[in-house]
Amino acid sequence: MTADTADIYDHDPVYFSLNEFEQHEQVKQLIEQIGTIDTQTTVTNDVNEKTDVERIYDQFQYILNQYQEQPQLLDSYLPDIIHKLLYYIEHGPNKNHIAGALLHHIIKVRGFKVMTTRFLPHEPHHLSLVLNLIERELKENSSSENSWATLYSLLVWLGTTCMVPLDLCRFDTKSRKQTTMSQILHIYKLFLYNSIYMRMVAFNLGHFMSRQDSIRLLCLNDFLTGEILPVLETYDEKQNDENIILRITACLQTVSYIFKFGQRLNLITYVDSLYHVLIDKRILYAKRIVIRRMAYKLLQKLPMTLLPMPKHGAAWRYRRGVRNLLDSLTLKKNTSTTTTTTAIKSSLIINGHSREQNENGEKEIEEDNSNVPSTVESIIDLLMAGLSDKELYVRWSSAKGLGRITNRLRKSYAAQLVSLLCDRISTVALLSCDHFALQGGCLALAELARRGLLLPECLDSVMPIVHKSLNYDEKLGHQTYGHIVRDAACYVCWSFARAFDSIDFRSYTADLAGMLLCIICFDWNVQCRRAASAALQENVGRQGEYFPHGIDIIQQTDYNLIGKFDYCFLNLAHSLIKYYDIYGKYMIEHLLKYKIIHWKKETRLLTSQLLEKTTLDYGIIEDIYENILLPLFDRCLDKKNDGIARHGLLSSCGHIVYGLYQRYQKNPNECEHLSELRDNLQKKISNLLIEYKSNGYLEGYSGDLIRPSLCSFIENISRSIDYFRQNNNEICLPNETIECWQIIIDECISNLDDDVRQAGLNALKAFSNAFYSNSRYVYIAYA
Repeated sequence: MTADTADIYDHDPVYFSLNEFEQHEQVKQLIEQIGTIDTQTTVTNDVNEKTDVERIYDQFQYILNQYQEQPQLLDSYLPDIIHKLLYYIEHGPNKNHIAGALLHHIIKVRGFKVMTTRFLPHEPHHLSLVLNLIERELKENSSSENSWATLYSLLVWLGTTCMVPLDLCRFDTKSRKQTTMSQILHIYKLFLYNSIYMRMVAFNLGHFMSRQDSIRLLCLNDFLTGEILPVLETYDEKQNDENIILRITACLQTVSYIFKFGQRLNLITYVDSLYHVLIDKRILYAKRIVIRRMAYKLLQKLPMTLLPMPKHGAAWRYRRGVRNLLDSLTLKKNTSTTTTTTAIKSSLIINGHSREQNENGEKEIEEDNSNVPSTVESIIDLLMAGLSDKELYVRWSSAKGLGRITNRLRKSYAAQLVSLLCDRISTVALLSCDHFALQGGCLALAELARRGLLLPECLDSVMPIVHKSLNYDEKLGHQTYGHIVRDAACYVCWSFARAFDSIDFRSYTADLAGMLLCIICFDWNVQCRRAASAALQENVGRQGEYFPHGIDIIQQTDYNLIGKFDYCFLNLAHSLIKYYDIYGKYMIEHLLKYKIIHWKKETRLLTSQLLEKTTLDYGIIEDIYENILLPLFDRCLDKKNDGIARHGLLSSCGHIVYGLYQRYQKNPNECEHLSELRDNLQKKISNLLIEYKSNGYLEGYSGDLIRPSLCSFIENISRSIDYFRQNNNEICLPNETIECWQIIIDECISNLDDDVRQAGLNALKAFSNAFYSNSRYVYIAYA
């Protein structure tokens, strides 16, 4: 482990991840202690001393909270723990609330969806038991503050028992006034509009209403027409009543789960009613984020009810034949023409069906879906608009909805949708710098590619969008939202790796690898760096040989190593530029085009430092002059530049010149034939700051912004002055230049800003050593 990466391993929380549930014995002991508690609370005279119940709960909570990032480690121990807790809930009248609180915390850590479907007991007799326990809690502890966790746990258990594959009429008894189904529905309605239980009850209601006996007994019809639709009809844009907002949110979430779990033919009659409510009441345009999010979640499920789902998905969609990485690597080892042809043919075999068979199947599906309902077209337009929503969850839900709907459309409709999506991104998102629309478009492209709905012939129109998105880093006022776009673009690249075969994708891999490496090394946002790292690893694994040096590079760009920005910029990037020429040129072009004028000051400074390190060992020295340094000096005088651009350009020019000087010290013979280029550079250095001063670039806010880079430029040129002295000639810069630099340093030393003063002092030291050590320039200081 190097010194540069030691900090990462010491502080990154990933390295503190656990491998197993180490405290399971301690948890069992805490649960056993519940049996020794006589009452729910132990009275104590010391207000600072915790009761036995509080002590048990706090220790239990502390242990389980350590596994919130890795809850799967608890799975093998949960059945035994849950069994003991349910025993206390059932038999311990004075212990049920502490047991319910512990069980609730387990549900919180593991998730109520997983707990409902996997870990809770679900024998037929448990249904009556849990109903009786809920009734007991409602009667005895309806006003108790300690009963909510117990009720929550019992409701989750009720959701599990309702999944028994038996008709619920078999559980009816003459002693009960209500049927079992009516009793369950009454309990769910009682807690549906409570914010504590809403999400969990909506999930359970979705499963409950998808039961065949619920449909047969018209429970689904009565619930949707008598409960859900009337509540949604009460929505008003100007409504601020929190109770009504909560009821509408609960109804939208419940219907979304019903359409998720229910069968298409049982729900198709309710699509029009729900669609018109969403449109007429303008619920899709609600100011409340939670309502808008749930409305779009429901909206995307309506067309999936109207359109039949093909047995194996759309017959026309792209499918990779080789999904096993070992098989993929085996195919790549076969370099002969015959073997390659065989591999290509074998990759077209999909689940025992050839592409020709799929084409025949496509005609059949197209006949079935030849008439797409107008409602579906309207919903697609609304989902397209949802890609530009300000809320991330709405954009993501719209993207997933477009992917799911496209999987049910015929090829011609899908091609129109992809074309419309690309046009929307190019004309609306990129031209107007709408980062929300651009991110939503990238998410939609990724969802289409992940499902095999983006065909290889679409890549020519999609890849330019991906390229621009990977480099998108516009600033909006004092904030920037470009990182969400780049993160989504990395998701697109990850999806492409999994979706396309290397034969179809090989023409795009070189540019894609270079762009991903630029994000890994130079992006200021750690999430984008890690997303690009994941995309690169996936592409190297799936595309293999078309990513040169892929295995060597991903060993240096793993999730943990790229957590530190300085390491990525100065160590990782320099290593890649130095040892991999195929990526080095691309990365330097990226630095000169984007990072040297980046809006973030730290990025500009790191860019100048990296260019200095790269100058020491980069290629031929003439290339540095002609392709990097001299063009940068010309860009410094471009009148279109703002203060940020001038700051970055000045700083980088100074550092590159100092890098040339260090390279000259190591190998003086390398620079003997560069007198013409060196003289040209010397003239540009002499005139640069004089022209800045004459053009007024040193005045106002822009002047204050570039003063540190002015001092850095003077410091680095002064330290490199011997590079321009030939035959011990002391005259290398004109007096006018020296005087101009002295005035700039004097102004910076007396500046109110601490950083500017320190930069001025650093520049003065190097400047004095370079010019005032000889009597020729002394008069300037005292003129």
